[in-house]
Amino acid sequence: MKKIKLFYFISILTIALLLLSSSGCATTPTKLDEKFYNSIKRIGTDVDSIYYFKLPNGISVYLYQQPKNETDFESSTLYNSLWISYIFKNLTVSMSGLPAGTQYALSDILYYIAGKKYDPDKIEKLYNAGYLSTINYEMAEDYYRINISSSPTYFNSYLTDIPADILNKSIPDNLDYKALIKSYSDFLKKKEYDLNWLAYRLAEKNAFQNTLHSYLIDTPETYSRISKVNVVTLYKRLIQPKNLTIIIRGNKINPQAAANIIWEKFAFLKNSSSDIDKIKITEIDPSKLNKKNFAYSIAKDTKNSLIAGYFPGPLLESNEVAPFVVALNILGKRLFINVRIKNNGAYQIDAFPYFLKQTWGNILYNTTDVNNSMKNVRLTIQQLKNDGITDEDLEGFKNYLFTVYYLYQSYGKDKFNLFYNSVAKYDDGVDSFYVNYLNTYLNINKESVNNVIKKYFNYFYWGLVAPDEKTIKSIEDGLFFYNP
Repeated sequence: MKKIKLFYFISILTIALLLLSSSGCATTPTKLDEKFYNSIKRIGTDVDSIYYFKLPNGISVYLYQQPKNETDFESSTLYNSLWISYIFKNLTVSMSGLPAGTQYALSDILYYIAGKKYDPDKIEKLYNAGYLSTINYEMAEDYYRINISSSPTYFNSYLTDIPADILNKSIPDNLDYKALIKSYSDFLKKKEYDLNWLAYRLAEKNAFQNTLHSYLIDTPETYSRISKVNVVTLYKRLIQPKNLTIIIRGNKINPQAAANIIWEKFAFLKNSSSDIDKIKITEIDPSKLNKKNFAYSIAKDTKNSLIAGYFPGPLLESNEVAPFVVALNILGKRLFINVRIKNNGAYQIDAFPYFLKQTWGNILYNTTDVNNSMKNVRLTIQQLKNDGITDEDLEGFKNYLFTVYYLYQSYGKDKFNLFYNSVAKYDDGVDSFYVNYLNTYLNINKESVNNVIKKYFNYFYWGLVAPDEKTIKSIEDGLFFYNP
């Protein structure tokens, strides 16, 4: 659940709430000096025009301008408009000890409660009048972000004023949390009709239970524990400048001007000590993982069974992430051959990474034969662990990567998306996951891939959405394995 639509809040917010203004008062910002301007760095590849600076209160800012080699009309049009993304990282640690769903309550309250200058109605009017091209917010798996853009015709200060107003608010006392909780529970119930989501959720409940990622398992029970205290706690932990990264895409602003504008609007954000400051993210201890690894549900509107699997991988900052991604790509191809082609045991089957603070491997497939397909999944994983990958496996991956990179990620909007995802997901990964992205993967060897397969292809968690009770009763003992 990424966000709740405005109509959910009509019954929640009172007229008094709409008149609430921000309690925080922005201090007069100190002007940036020549020493600061000299600290602005140019980063990226030789053809890029990407600038980076860190403001005095700790906000990291990236300015991404049109690359030198992208002179076509489509690219020029993209960079003539201005698009800004405000990303608050560290959500995993910030949610420590709080009920799952608190993150959604915070993001919705910040957006829908009126601030000093803006409320949702005024923002919508600005959008309809053409002053804004887009505005949206999202509480993603590991970060909270606000995206906002304008057209070249209406290049304006709303792009900084509105986010600053959203972030400079107090949490009201008289919010109807019962109505909020009901709207979330109703929304979650509707999500269960998405069978892919349901299969994943069944696996996630057990996989994430004893980990820092348990905040992703929101349920009506966890919603019932959401309170103002929880929301304020998350606000104080998360909405700090040290957690904020701003990405600006556009040509009509230079680095010094960008720094001055952002500093003027966001100097009011201050860092403060928190009860989570000493929490260190470490790789999951397998001995503390939940030993229950299988859950199922019956959906009578499907004729097939849908199966999802999770297993923990390396920390996101580890140099084992790239080999892990390669291993999953090869696993996906092996599963397709062994389960789909040779045994006709699945309609669709794939394996791919899920990027949280700790990466996770994912398997997802659709089948009419649960027992035989799962046996072949297990056998495929066992073969990879015992025999490792081949030269042909690695060559196939590199050929695939090389082709995809030059068709998509080396140019245009996809290149910017590669940069954006590198900044959003990896704290210090701009070099390895953007500038040296292709070399990072092309230089991987068999040994590194085989090592991560032996180390991480363990501790599997499964979710099954079956068409009937008969399918459940037919499942053989030990079919949904924990260790292959």
